[in-house]
Amino acid sequence: MFKKTLVVSSLILASGFASADFRYQTPLGMDTPVIASENQPELSNASQVSCGYNFCLAIKNGTVWAVGENGDFQLGLGISSNGVDQLAWTDTGFTATAVAAGDEFSWAIHDGTIWSVGKAEYGEMGLGIVSDSRQEWTNTGQAADFISVDHNHGYAISGGRVYSVGGGASGKLGLGSTSSYSTFQDTGFNADQVDAGRNHGIAIQNGTVYVVGDGGNGQLGDGSRTDRSVWTASSIGNATDVSAGYQNSFAVSNGEVLVTGYSSYGQLGMGNSTQQNNWTSNGQTGVTDVESSRNSAYIIKEGVIWSSGRGAYGRLALGTTTSHTTFQDTGFAADAIHASDHGVRAVKNGEIYSAGRNNSGQLSLNNKVDVSVFTLSVDSP
Repeated sequence: MFKKTLVVSSLILASGFASADFRYQTPLGMDTPVIASENQPELSNASQVSCGYNFCLAIKNGTVWAVGENGDFQLGLGISSNGVDQLAWTDTGFTATAVAAGDEFSWAIHDGTIWSVGKAEYGEMGLGIVSDSRQEWTNTGQAADFISVDHNHGYAISGGRVYSVGGGASGKLGLGSTSSYSTFQDTGFNADQVDAGRNHGIAIQNGTVYVVGDGGNGQLGDGSRTDRSVWTASSIGNATDVSAGYQNSFAVSNGEVLVTGYSSYGQLGMGNSTQQNNWTSNGQTGVTDVESSRNSAYIIKEGVIWSSGRGAYGRLALGTTTSHTTFQDTGFAADAIHASDHGVRAVKNGEIYSAGRNNSGQLSLNNKVDVSVFTLSVDSP
């Protein structure tokens, strides 16, 4: 959905690497990008960002930074933070090479293994606990090169093999059952990339797209609307990027965007709100990166972010709250994108820009005001 973490060369991106010719453009209707405050520093040298329900994590110079909701200590700031929300990026002091943010929990890769913090309802922290929490970063012992989490489950790739943990509804863990697990399980499936959606998953193995989990809204793209409890090959080859949304899926194959599943706000970019039960092209080509969230989707096309779907809270970064059923050019060039329930993040030259809902301060603007254009986030004052 919106928490995949991929290590590519020396840059860690939450949504894959867009190797386009980056060119600078400003948001539509604006002369320059919005700067949150002239007197506050931005979070520079960021190499990755990942957002959960109402909070975000980032890697800056090898350290985890966090912002937003902290009621379950999911920001990784420790018990001394008293679970207080943070309105600007705050240094956790915890070193890591990658992060992934779930609903109320966080993962990080530290010294080659997954560490977690926050609340585990179904075992999604991988610590052998259920309906419990941890206030400090804790080692799961699971080795990982790549991580992706969503609502209450997650995937890790270690040595090419996919491991899963957490809620098992609809068979989304890929273990042949709907059982939940509080420790990491070997799926027996190898992949190069994997992404966790709300109740399904999508992966790339040697260019072929594989799917697993909930198929009730056509999100597995096989026309059957049937759940799958083991990783199953799709008809798509030559894939370079995938994204599992709330109840839909996206893939980039030969630069073309293919979509399937739920599209209540037009987030599939097909020009309508019709559900798709089979993989279908939405007509977007020349795309290097795709990200989807609950009711919105984003692509990088020729180095620039385009958006489609629900526009509430300004999450499409188009300067309005209007929804769109086809992809619209935001006019904002970026190196990477990351989508979440509350909005979108763009990483550009090591700086993080945001748009969307800001009810817990998750946009890192030192306030709780929503914004509808990409806005430069700030460090703690």
